[in-house]
Formats: sequence, C-alpha cells, structure tokens
Amino acid sequence: MKLRALALAITIALLPQLGTSAANAHAQLTSANPKQKSVVTVLPKKVVLQFNEDLINLEPGNQLRVIDPKGKAVHNGTATVFGNQLSVALRTSKVLGKYRVSYRAISADGHPITGNYEFTLRAKPKK
Repeated sequence: MKLRALALAITIALLPQLGTSAANAHAQLTSANPKQKSVVTVLPKKVVLQFNEDLINLEPGNQLRVIDPKGKAVHNGTATVFGNQLSVALRTSKVLGKYRVSYRAISADGHPITGNYEFTLRAKPKK
C-alpha cells in the first residue's frame, strides 16, 4: 500500500513538467533565405522562412516585412504560407546596406512566433 501511494505521489509530482514541455513546443525558425547576417550582391526575388512545424494560414496574423537601409519597404504584397514556409515577394532595389526582415507567423498550436534579422546587400566586386 505504501509503495502504491509513493508511486502516485511521484506521478502527480511529474505531471506538471510533462505539460510544460508540450506547452513550450511552439514552432521555431529553422532556416531563412537569405540567411541571417548573410551578404548578397543581388537582392533575391523573395524571402523564404522555414519553421520546424506547419503554420496556420491566417491573415493578417502572418506577416513578413523587408525594409531597406533607407527605411523603405521592399516586400511586395502580403506573406504567403505553404506548409511550414512563410514567404513574401520583393520589389527590385539597388540600395546598398543592411536590410531588416521582420516576421510574425502563427504556429499550428495557434501561438504567434515573432522575430527579425538582417542581411546585407553589397555591390558586385569589379573584375
């Protein structure tokens, strides 16, 4: 009987920890194109972010913005969700310097994931 009570007490003590692990398992950014802190010589046609789980296609909950060094938006239209990817098309820009990518996505569990990073556009080296 004492052994059964001890097992029950241990189980009750461990239950909150199991729930915490599951509750903290929100989507996380796993890759980005262009990459964080990367240097590019041509602005890509779009920015693509990949997460470790699918996203919910919920507007205006999902956002992906790209701002040039002068503070001008270069994203063209709204963000698109496809499975675990969030992407947005970019306008052409030749403004050299750091571009800031800011995102907000809704993970499959309904929680928002937010973040930002920068990449740099530099001139092509002369030959």
